[in-house]
Amino acid sequence: MHWLRLTLIAILIICLVTLGQPRQTANNSLAEIEPGRSFSFGVGKGSTNCNGRVPEVRLPKSSLIAAELALIVNDQDPQSVAVASYYQRQRRIPPENIVHIQLQPGLDQIDPITFTSIKSEIDRSLGPNIQAIALSFSQPFRVGCMGITSALALGYDRNYCDQQKNTGGCRAPQPIPSYNADSVAPFKDLGIRPAMILAGADLAQVKQLIDRGKLSDAAFPRAVGHLLTTTDRDRSVRAGKFSFLAATWNPSSGWTQLNNGPPAGLDFITQADQVLFYFTGLAHVPLIETNRYLPGAIADHLTSLGGVLFGSPQMSILNWLKAGVTASYGTVVEPCNFTAKFPDPEIVVRNYYQGQTALEAYWKSVASPQEGVFVGEPLAKPMGVKQTRKRDQLSVKLSTLDFRKTYRVYAADSPDGPYLPVSEPIRLPSPQVVQMNFGCDQLYYKLMEVQEHSES
Repeated sequence: MHWLRLTLIAILIICLVTLGQPRQTANNSLAEIEPGRSFSFGVGKGSTNCNGRVPEVRLPKSSLIAAELALIVNDQDPQSVAVASYYQRQRRIPPENIVHIQLQPGLDQIDPITFTSIKSEIDRSLGPNIQAIALSFSQPFRVGCMGITSALALGYDRNYCDQQKNTGGCRAPQPIPSYNADSVAPFKDLGIRPAMILAGADLAQVKQLIDRGKLSDAAFPRAVGHLLTTTDRDRSVRAGKFSFLAATWNPSSGWTQLNNGPPAGLDFITQADQVLFYFTGLAHVPLIETNRYLPGAIADHLTSLGGVLFGSPQMSILNWLKAGVTASYGTVVEPCNFTAKFPDPEIVVRNYYQGQTALEAYWKSVASPQEGVFVGEPLAKPMGVKQTRKRDQLSVKLSTLDFRKTYRVYAADSPDGPYLPVSEPIRLPSPQVVQMNFGCDQLYYKLMEVQEHSES
């Protein structure tokens, strides 16, 4: 009996220690979303002997890729150099996409004149193919009244920083063109290169962040989003947006959105599993490290100074990354609680589900991000496209079909065409994962968006 008592005590100690540690999701514990619909083309209609040739399919572009991302490294910051080296290897960033700059390390902010010179240097180094920017340094994170990611994307706006239009001394929101934009080429289409910081208190934290981002790729996870309207009324101005997302999102997508709006009255969650989204409003969010965040998770807390990465009197958004989240957002100066200055969760969730990267989905959700800073792994992408080849067939699992659009599949015997339609118009009733199976009766396929009236 003595050994049994000792065993039970040991088990209890292990459990208590485990509960006190940040909970991470193991790779083999992810539950994938199963396709809601399946389509087959050229399967079983002709010869099944294709002599080892596998069909090919061209899909509409649905997100940024590594070749379109510039990586900025501060050669005077050892952590920045190490982060850039690790990220380039993990994400295979082309060497020509890396831009070296010289900045004094350890500064939280830089003056607008110095920044303008650095930005000009960066802009001259980037070709038209570069659509977005990753920063490998966590400091500086502020330029004047602007977050450095917004200043890089939009340019430092002296007039905006000088204006105090509202009676409370607040700067009025100024929507930008990328807000809720239907584009996967923001620089080409809108002249904006959205930026995100590979941020962390030390190199180990940033490496873990990068690993989580890569682990998220095309995982198609079953997931939960938590939308918390807290007792802090000033910081809960997104309550209406939370209610809209929870009411309109279809749980058959494989993602569930849990809204704690009145009368639930929860100020925070603990010990929650499969968390992919956590949107709330508090100056400090307790016990975030007790939740199990999926790779690619996005979380933020609407408050004034969450974007002050180091030394903030409120909770820094770096705390989210330390707890296991993959991307976050906060403001670097007092923004006043305009909802336009903070992420709209419906836009984040919709675009993320449709296979866009964390950088794209997050940036599109903020109408006026001038005072904000985006942190995280830019290329994290838990949804999108997964291709599987088996014998002479190609199976494609995808979440990239926009339920607001109509698509059609075309096929040809040659990559140059002519392509003829082999499907009826495809339109989904809501966001969902589908599977498309392509046989070798024809070897070349393409999925295209179409206008419904053009099919009559």
